[in-house]
Amino acid sequence: MTWRRSVRYHEKTDELDAASPAAPPPDNKYARTRALYAGIRELPEADRSLLLLHLDELSYREIADVTGLSESNVGARLTRARKKLAMLMKENGS
Repeated sequence: MTWRRSVRYHEKTDELDAASPAAPPPDNKYARTRALYAGIRELPEADRSLLLLHLDELSYREIADVTGLSESNVGARLTRARKKLAMLMKENGS
């Protein structure tokens, strides 16, 4: 759910950026956020959902309740997903 909401938000901001030529150049934080979401989009769906739930500041227990996984499995999968994301971002130069 959050992923779909955030995708719509980013699509709207991309349209706004393109439509307003007088917009200030993006700052470093904005560029890093865009790179982060671009990397997340490249991950498998299961990893994406775990990372997005974690970014929404849900605890491992809450993520486990939502996904049906155990808390320890959530932790292990999140660790692997973070490593994959870091590798993707490093490969893309972000």
